[in-house]
Amino acid sequence: MEVNFRIADDLRSLQGRLGGAREWDVLVNETLVRAPKRLLSKPLSVHLNDIVEAKRAEAHEQAHDTLRDRRWTDLLLRLTHWVDAELDSPSKERPHSKRQASDPLATSAREFAAIVLEDGHRKVRRLGRKVRTLEPADLHRLRIRVKKLRYATEFFGSFWPDRWTKKYLSGVKDLQQVLGTYHDTTVATDLVASLGARGQNAIKPATDRIDDWLSHEQQRQRKGVIAMWKRFRKQKLFWRRSFEEDQ
Repeated sequence: MEVNFRIADDLRSLQGRLGGAREWDVLVNETLVRAPKRLLSKPLSVHLNDIVEAKRAEAHEQAHDTLRDRRWTDLLLRLTHWVDAELDSPSKERPHSKRQASDPLATSAREFAAIVLEDGHRKVRRLGRKVRTLEPADLHRLRIRVKKLRYATEFFGSFWPDRWTKKYLSGVKDLQQVLGTYHDTTVATDLVASLGARGQNAIKPATDRIDDWLSHEQQRQRKGVIAMWKRFRKQKLFWRRSFEEDQ
């Protein structure tokens, strides 16, 4: 167990050192390109763009330095060894849902898939029902849960090859998309604020204008998230036929 925690800590550290490159890339390539041209055409905004590009290059260099470090090669080897050991070891007792058999192999693949999907959907619904009042950090947690549900749906959806499955998957993707855009705008707000907080008085008028636009974008996207959530919660749960057919 101690080894597992150490690997998890190292992976979080790696994510932290690589995440900056993605955040600055998204700011430049996806968020600021949506901003009105009037915010980016003035001399101060041009100067701000130069600073942003410099920060982006710095983040990329940090990511490259990290991947060249032998510590992360060692982490990859330890992770591979741990996965191999887990696959080779006897199955261990883990907590299960009330509907899940103690041994997953004792159930049919279709029933197991339904259990996984039911659990994933329940976790999304439990957090998402407060979507109107969730803080940005909790909306990010919701996005992660929706992403996991999307992966599970893509993986297990072939057990139910019909239009309801396709419609549900489309709804999950749409919800993930709006939550992702909201999250990227939140991160962009923090990045722009960090530039203005580092003694960059010369660009403060530019950062203030962009920050104001980002604030309005967040409000608009929050409404989009709420609207998409209303659509998602009305989705038919295609996998529940597994339980109904087994009764």
